[in-house]
Amino acid sequence: MNPIQNKPLHTKDIGSRSEFLREDKSELIKRLLAEKRMRENGLQRMSYNQESLWIINQTFEGNTAYNVGFAVKITSKFDVEVFRKVFQEKVDFHQILRTNFVIQDDVPCQKINTHQEVIIHQIEASGWTREDVYKSLKLTYQLPFDLENEPVFRIHVFKVNDDETILLLNFHHIAVDAYSLVLLVQEILESYDSFENFTLFRNSQVDESYINFVKKQQQIILGEEGKKLKKYWQNQLLGEIPTLNLPNDQQRPALPSLFGNKITFELNRGLYLSLKAFSKANNCTLYTTLLSIFQVFLYRISGQDDIIVGSPVSSGRLNANFSKSIGHFVNLLPMRADFTESKDFVGFLKTNKETILSAFQHQEYPFLQLVKDLDLPRNTNVSPVFQVLFNYLNLEGVGEIKKLFMPNPNEEAYSYKNLTLIPLDLPQLEGQYDTSLELCDDGEKMVGLWKYNTQLFSHERAEQLLSYFQNILNEIVENPTNNIDDLSLLNPETQLKLLSHHCHTFRDYSFASTLVSMFERSVACHPTSIAL
Repeated sequence: MNPIQNKPLHTKDIGSRSEFLREDKSELIKRLLAEKRMRENGLQRMSYNQESLWIINQTFEGNTAYNVGFAVKITSKFDVEVFRKVFQEKVDFHQILRTNFVIQDDVPCQKINTHQEVIIHQIEASGWTREDVYKSLKLTYQLPFDLENEPVFRIHVFKVNDDETILLLNFHHIAVDAYSLVLLVQEILESYDSFENFTLFRNSQVDESYINFVKKQQQIILGEEGKKLKKYWQNQLLGEIPTLNLPNDQQRPALPSLFGNKITFELNRGLYLSLKAFSKANNCTLYTTLLSIFQVFLYRISGQDDIIVGSPVSSGRLNANFSKSIGHFVNLLPMRADFTESKDFVGFLKTNKETILSAFQHQEYPFLQLVKDLDLPRNTNVSPVFQVLFNYLNLEGVGEIKKLFMPNPNEEAYSYKNLTLIPLDLPQLEGQYDTSLELCDDGEKMVGLWKYNTQLFSHERAEQLLSYFQNILNEIVENPTNNIDDLSLLNPETQLKLLSHHCHTFRDYSFASTLVSMFERSVACHPTSIAL
């Protein structure tokens, strides 16, 4: 029985409730009128996911932290005009690629243009040194986007010589997420191959799926399901929200710049296979195992027993209608782990698996809205709720295109359709979070990116933290039943070296000398030092 139903209503209660209803109705009318004006001006609401990026773009004017690029060296025949026509077809089809982002009645909105002309910026780079080409490529990639007035994409072609062309596709993250980029590049390369073979299929339809996703998201959040999702996440984040303090080199600045760097590494084959086998034996995904190990590492390095890690997931793609759509469908989930009770890793994984599964079942509640709901104290130099990110990219199911999206520090060449392509790594700019771990899994190998905020960490410190993580990773795989508190950040070789160094206390003292004579020699060597 609801106790409120049996509580007698006083005049004061009725008055306050009437006032609340009037305010609630007023807000509803205001929102409906604003949406009417938006429709009249041909505008649509942004998704919550997009609004979060738009706020960052407005706050840090000219920042390039959320540029999403694809760079590839082409060492086979490449027709720039054919590529332009193919890309134009994709822009005509996908509304999100001809969208600008504006403000209407203080509401962030999308403005879908009926046409967006594709322009390819061609740069003559013949005679340039390799260093000059790569420097220009990186500087071009780092140009900011004007989301209100300019396209959300840019295309540059560097013509190095007759046998070498470098293609740079650059998007703002507000229009595409990582999976969208994979889908889009796959579409473009397949259409390019078809166009060259005179079999290009021109699609007369228009992809409106992202706008439909925005409407669906609004319905969920403003309805009963949204209330349930909100309650779940508020319960998950009850109490004080901890700030994770990692060992850094510089004081946290008052205003972050969002600049970062990255270290690329690859898991050895044996470790990769052991992780897959361990995950299968413990009835969990590789994502769950790796996130749990990362959380254990953060606990051991910080000494804090309440750890929250952000993890991006494609929550917008849960609906089959949006699974192959282009747009920004990513949401951030705060994954909270409690280390107050000492246990081994297997025991922790069992508990943590349930927490992760539960979070995924409630993944559709937008992180931006959650931050608003929590009403946290404003702190411009610390990201809200979590300061570290864990991202697992599973490319196993996307086909041969996966080779073009795995980190490629050695610049290996791959054949795709009739093209010979060498994926090029672009400089990491995003430093919104203190540290991020990104793991790319193509089913055959796993390559990692350790990303760090350069305002907080030197390159040497980042390398040290990465080595500590790798040591924890190896020790857990080898001894998963060891107590978490006994896991060492140092590898066995370093531990042995340190023990040998600190235990080497032998000194060759002359027994012919007395204590008095030794004291006298010391006085002669250091006459101005204090004796006691």
